[in-house]
Formats: sequence, C-alpha cells, structure tokens
Amino acid sequence: MTIKQQFDAAIREHLPGMVGDELRKVLEDYEATKEKLNKAEGYVRDVEARNEKYRSAMLAHSNLDSRERQANEKDKQLEQRERNLQVEMLKVELDIQRKVTDHYATFMHMLARNTLFRRTFFGDVPVGVSHPDQYGNGNQAVTAGVTQETTEGKE
Repeated sequence: MTIKQQFDAAIREHLPGMVGDELRKVLEDYEATKEKLNKAEGYVRDVEARNEKYRSAMLAHSNLDSRERQANEKDKQLEQRERNLQVEMLKVELDIQRKVTDHYATFMHMLARNTLFRRTFFGDVPVGVSHPDQYGNGNQAVTAGVTQETTEGKE
C-alpha cells in the first residue's frame, strides 16, 4: 500500500468529509508537484550531462588549438632556420666564387706580365696597332692599356 492510499484511508476514517476533501486536493497537488519536480530533476541531470560532455569537447578543442599554435610556431622557426641556412650557404658559395675569381685574376695578370707567353700567344705585335677583328675593323691605334713596361719590352 502506498503513502497516498494510507493517507486516503486515514482521512476517511478520522476526518469529516469537507476537511477530508480539502486534504485530498492538497495531497493530489503535492503528488503532481512531486512528479513535476522529478521530471525537472531528470531534465537538470540531462542538461548537466550534456554540459559535461560539451566541457570535455571544449577542453579537447582547446588542447588541439594549443597544439596547433605550437606546431605553427615550430614551423615558422623551422622555416626561419632553413632561410638562415640558405643565406649562410649562399655566403659561403659567394666567398668561394670570390676566391676563385681572385685566383683567376692573379693568374691572368701573371700571364699578361710574362713576355714569353705574350710572344708565344700573340706573336710579335707592334705596340699601338691592333689586329683586325671579325668584322674587318682594324689597323686602329691602341692607346688604352699601353704602359711603359710593354713599350720598353718591344724596343
């Protein structure tokens, strides 16, 4: 037997009709309110469960966002390191090319100063006269680049 049935039996036996009817209405209101409260509590539990689910999802997204930011920062650092490495490699290559160029320039200066090489390679060319070029231009006086040293060697 439920509590409501026990109260109904007690009311019929011990209270007059009008008071009993009023008490029954109050009990019915109580039961209806109790049922609404149980439904509301169930709804609140469902909302709290969903809230917890959303909180955990937000935390997971937050963790992913922070990891993504860290990965992006590492990518930027890596790209900067690669650029710096490329710049350093280009600097080294430029230094090597400068040294090679200096070496060839020194070598060519040595060859140009060597009278035996000039005579062997160019022959006996009179100073101040150029050879005709491929277009037929020639026999023009060469004044640029003639030094005292080259004119002394020819005489």
